[in-house]
Amino acid sequence: MARALTFDLGGTAFQAEPVKLDRDKLYGKTEIVAMDAAGAPCRKAWLDPDGSLVVPASGTANATLAADGTWLDADALTYVDEAGNELPTVPSTFDAPVALTPPDGAVAIATAPLGEVAWFADNSGGTTHPVGQKRPNSFGLYDALGNVAEWTSTQEENEDGTVWCILRGGSWRSTAEYCVPCAADTGLPSLRDDFIGLRLCAESASAAPATLSLPGGVELAMVPIPGKGHSMGRFPVTQAQWEAVMGENPAKFNGAENPVENVSWDDCREFLEKLNALPAAKASGLVFRLPTAEESEFACRAGTMAEEADEEAFLDHVWDSVYQLSNPDLAAAVGERIFRFPFNYRAGPAPREACLLASGGVAWLFAGDPVAREFVGLEQAGELEEEPEEASGEEEELDFGMM
Repeated sequence: MARALTFDLGGTAFQAEPVKLDRDKLYGKTEIVAMDAAGAPCRKAWLDPDGSLVVPASGTANATLAADGTWLDADALTYVDEAGNELPTVPSTFDAPVALTPPDGAVAIATAPLGEVAWFADNSGGTTHPVGQKRPNSFGLYDALGNVAEWTSTQEENEDGTVWCILRGGSWRSTAEYCVPCAADTGLPSLRDDFIGLRLCAESASAAPATLSLPGGVELAMVPIPGKGHSMGRFPVTQAQWEAVMGENPAKFNGAENPVENVSWDDCREFLEKLNALPAAKASGLVFRLPTAEESEFACRAGTMAEEADEEAFLDHVWDSVYQLSNPDLAAAVGERIFRFPFNYRAGPAPREACLLASGGVAWLFAGDPVAREFVGLEQAGELEEEPEEASGEEEELDFGMM
């Protein structure tokens, strides 16, 4: 029986059965070649269930073997990180409604008036402001845009070997076009300025918020990021928090509850080292770090977000999976927007990115890791192909109005 997804949009529930498109017809037939360490092409092969026979592609099944050579079913596997710690299992997206609009009191960052969620050039008065005065996003994060730009752990290296660190989120001095979730800036690791701060990230298997007590009774609140196995600071690091850990306050705009600024990427590394050495941090089981640029943007968008649809730019990518959704009312409700959210076809440790949009009166779901590439076009997809467990319905000729 086909499985249906449920989307909650503006308090209205829409159900739709996803039908998977044939990627070869959608993007053109591709061939993936695996290379060994010497650069020679590898030949794909399967194992018999007893693990005794390797056969060419057309064999019986992929094999997962235990250390003693016994056959393991996929259901018997446990997902672990590089250190061997078991990763939390994220439920299938089919098991609960996908909330495309934020809960009461929160806003969708990409569609809310910027002045409601951020301190930026038009309303900041040329200074930072105490954290938490603007509305949070639907993950419960405040000042995800504006106030201070936030260092991330992501670095880029120029051809001359110069290393640049990525900043996200915009700041009190950013104009509106640069105070958006996708905007990024760069700085040398030693750069200090009065618009640059940080937000903490920490690996966390718990789905509950955590609050740490720093020296002097200063509190540090962390919020779990759904489906990601880590948490983020509810606010940017404040001057009170920085001083509690470092014993000094480097900020230009003084205020205990204002975000700390005038800190370099190197300063943040020292702050993290001292924070992780505190008894409260060790007792919490959290190991604090800077978020990656991707984690920072995902947290800012609160996973689910809506943006004005730019089909040409959006579709100029190859996605792992593309689905047609069967509910025309859903397509009408989505309108000219793109909604992004984490997506797990089956329960597992790490959801993929998914995007929902509507075009030609049809709703479409794109899932996976998009890679820029020449796009063949949905109007050339021709027909839907039924696939085991991931598609339903008979094959039929469709008129795609996507492009």
